[in-house]
Parts: sequence; C-alpha cells; structure tokens
Amino acid sequence: MSDMTNRFKGHILLFIMLMMTAGSISAYAAGELIIFNREYYAIKDLNATDVWKLKELTISEDTGAAKNAGIILGRYYVRQGELEKGYKMLQDNLDDSYFDRFMKINAHLWVLDAAKKSKDEKVAADQAQYLSGQEMDDKAEKAYRLYCSQEKLHIDNENVRACIERKAVKKPESVFDLQPVVKTVSKADETPLPSPVVTAVPAMPEVSMAPRVKEKNTAEPMHEPEITKPQPVKEQPKPILTKGKVVVNVVNSFQNPEIVEAMLYTISRQKTSIELDFKGDRGFYDYVIDAGAATITAGNSTYDFSSNRKENMTKAADMAVNMGAKIIVLGYGEGYRDTASDIADRYKDRAQFMLFNIQEKDYQGRLKEFKGKAGGQPLSYVIGGTQEQVLKILPFMRYYSPKPDKSIVVNAVDTVGKKYLTGEYGEFSKNTYVVSDMILTEQAEAEEFASVFSKDFNKPATMSDFIGHDFIQFIEKRRVGGSGTYLLNIKETDDGIKRESRAYRILGGGKLTRVEN
Repeated sequence: MSDMTNRFKGHILLFIMLMMTAGSISAYAAGELIIFNREYYAIKDLNATDVWKLKELTISEDTGAAKNAGIILGRYYVRQGELEKGYKMLQDNLDDSYFDRFMKINAHLWVLDAAKKSKDEKVAADQAQYLSGQEMDDKAEKAYRLYCSQEKLHIDNENVRACIERKAVKKPESVFDLQPVVKTVSKADETPLPSPVVTAVPAMPEVSMAPRVKEKNTAEPMHEPEITKPQPVKEQPKPILTKGKVVVNVVNSFQNPEIVEAMLYTISRQKTSIELDFKGDRGFYDYVIDAGAATITAGNSTYDFSSNRKENMTKAADMAVNMGAKIIVLGYGEGYRDTASDIADRYKDRAQFMLFNIQEKDYQGRLKEFKGKAGGQPLSYVIGGTQEQVLKILPFMRYYSPKPDKSIVVNAVDTVGKKYLTGEYGEFSKNTYVVSDMILTEQAEAEEFASVFSKDFNKPATMSDFIGHDFIQFIEKRRVGGSGTYLLNIKETDDGIKRESRAYRILGGGKLTRVEN
C-alpha cells in the first residue's frame, strides 16, 4: 500500500464529515462513513454552528462519532455553566473503545472536572486513579495542557500532570490561552486617547417578505435552475443617473429567495434609498431584477450576474484532462446534469467519465461503486457546486481512489472561503486545484461581508448572497452621488457585465497560487 494510501486511511480515522442542513437535525444513514476532526472541536471554543453540528452527530448511526461528539458537547455545557446537563452527557458518552489516545485522556479529565464541580467524590476518585495510571506521552501531555489552560491552572513544564491538583491562577502558562502583556504607565506619561468611534448597526427594514407575483399555476418546489444566459444587448447606452428613491421590480423571487434576502440585507446595512416592489403593478420602474435568472434590466439593456458554474465545470474538466486524468468522477448539483453530460461528450475521446449527482443521499455508495469500476486505476475528480456541497465530498475523493497519490482533483466551486482552504478541510484541499468565481481571501470587502452575513444569519454566504449584494452596488453606481463596490470579479464594459473565473492550485495552510489555463 502506498504512503499516500496510508496517509488518507489515517485521516479517515481522525476526521468526521459534517453533513448538516442549517436549522434542522437529522440522523445519518445506517452504515454511512462520517468524517469529523475530533481534535479540532475538542480544542476549539465552540460557536452556535459547531454546537448544531455536534448535536446532529450525537444521533447518527456511527456510534464512534456520536460518542466523541457527546463527550465534546458535555465538556462544552460544563464550561458554559450547565453543570448538571454537561456532567450527564460526559458520563453517558464515556466509552474508551471509541476514543483515540488524545480524546481518551480528554474524556477522563473532563469527567474528573465535572465530578469535582458536582462534589461527586466517588467518581472523582475513580477518574483520578485512572489518570494516574496512564503514561504521560505527547498526546496525554497535550490533553493536560489543554484542560489546565482552560481551567487557568498553573502548568509546570517539568511535571505537567500536576497541574490538575492546583488552584486556578490569573495568568495561565499555556500555548492555548496566551494573555496580552499590559504595560503600566504613570499618569504623568499618559497620552489622552481619542474618543472611540461608535458605529450603530442598522436594523433590518421593517418589511415582511413581499407578496409573490400572482401566476396562473401554483409553483412547485424548484431545483437549482439550469440558467440560460440572455444574449448581450449590442448597444449599451451610458447609464442614466437616478435621483431620490429608486424603485425596483423584482420578478421570480420565489426561484431564488436568497438573492432577495441579500438585497434587503444590503439595503439595510448601507441605508440606501432603494425600494423593492414584488407586485409589478406600477407604470414605471427604474430597474427590473429577475431573481431566477440573476439578471438586472435597465432601460433596453440586460446585465447578467448569474454564476459561471457551467463554464467553471468545463474549465475544470479541461484542466484535469490536460493534466493526464484518464478516469474522471464528474459530480454535479441539481440542474447541471446536462452540463455534466456535455462535458463527458466533449472529452470522451480523451478520458472516461463517471457521472453522479452530489446531492444524492447515498453519494458515498456511488463513490465506492466508482472505485470498484476503476479496476485498480487512479480516479480523478471534477466536482461542481457551492462550497458547502463540494466540502461534503472533498474528504472522500482520494480515500475512494485505488491510487490516491495519482489522483488529480480539479473542483469548480462557486465561491471559495477560508473554510475550504484551512481548518479541518485544509488537509484534504491541499495539492488540489479549484476554478472559482471568487476567492474570498483575495478581497477584503468580500471576506468582511461573508463574515458579517454569517454572524447575522448563522449560515455561510453563498453565491446568491453575493449576487444580491452586487445588484444593489450596480444600482448605487448609477445614483447621483452614489458609489458601490462589487464583491464578485465583475467589470463593466461596453458589452455589458463580465466576470472572469480563475483557476488556482491550493498549496496548503490557506495559501494558493494562480494557474493560467
């Protein structure tokens, strides 16, 4: 077995993939392999999204994942002051047979801590005796340092184990909890500080979701549309600057409510005078936005802001074939089956393609099936979708390839953020390629918007959210005295709106380099 195979087999033992639908909890399918970085969540200060993910894992069919998630959650609740709830979770999930070395020591330290705080002397004594008999290897020392730094217990580098017997101190000595050094300055040397600038966060506009346009037929739930881009208007007249309130007619809002949500959000944040009208019963509108097609019309000119995913998937497949990929697993999202078929047909003389819908429930079963069909040959991958959709597949790509060290991975991802490049997924994206409409880390404004949006909505910003933001910027650029900054790679030319997708090689550690193709 190759070193690469051993490497990915090892990673599968450490990682559990989190496949969560925001705002809901659902059990995983029986027998499904889940990948999630136990150490990452054991060390991290958990946020609301992390807690949801761990809660979902506690009811999965993968007992190992459930036990590890339960132990981490139990520790979280204890640290949050919910001692009774946390202590019960810790006791219910304490099972060494499902823990690696690092998590095993952590689990017993956490139960010991909760038992002491609960004044449960018997359990505390049992846990102390167990820990005293454990060898102090590097994994155990790391667990002790983590626990003692969190509890603000002094750590003696000559006897790290002894930290659990000490009382809390004000200044913990730990790489996990470094405190800033504050220099005392005499009043004579003090320099008056400027008054802080306080920015009031604008409230969301007091509007309910606008009524939909009445139609003859009741719309059925729609999948992601296969977008046909409108033909560019040959004559592009100079934009007429608007004054006062701008009124925009929004059509097909039900096809992409995320765009509408992002527009309302951006209007509120920027405090701009733009009204979105969903009825369509006025005699005149400054602009018409088609949320389904992601286009905006001004006068006789239509501007296309839609995702370049079709072009990006084609470009990614072209790169993979040119790099020598012979058997390519081509994954697509809802609405892009025809795109995938066209790509397979275009390159059928140069490579064999295996197509599958990445939104299938049993996508792991399909990957196993492809591995069996490969006949021992390396599988390469081209997966097109949103960041969250591709991340679901990313950890399994080389794992299911008969020769992972020979696999070529070129994914087409709508927008790429830190989550794709670093953290628990960074090891899997390293040494792969990506074609994308936008790399968030390259644009400070985009990264800031994504961060604020994620905090306000408790979900990551998607391509639709960036498009909604940029629609408002398009309008703002045409207001008297207005200004706007696009987040996507958009340029306005005499021929309309253009956005150039770019290809990158991911080097690891959040670093990537541009690839000319």
